Amino acid sequence: MTKCGDFDLTCLWKHSGHYWPMSIIELEAEALKLAPEDQARLLHRLAAALDSIEEPELTNEELEKRWADFEASGGNGIEASELGARARRRHGLS
Repeated sequence: MTKCGDFDLTCLWKHSGHYWPMSIIELEAEALKLAPEDQARLLHRLAAALDSIEEPELTNEELEKRWADFEASGGNGIEASELGARARRRHGLS
């Protein structure tokens, strides 16, 4: 991923014959301006792209380590809101 300041150069938009960097926030804002049928088409394409991503196979050792970590934490896991916050931070969306 190529960066230019705060921008990921894989997200570009063309204006007046030039390509300009677009942040994920700007990209989301533009997607929300689309007509509902275009949003649905985009959603379908994004979901299909996500479905094609292969999940890494977890080894028994990794599964046992995760289970041990879970039990060591008292078996309470993570609140859904905390899990969402961690994911947003990881992807720079917070």
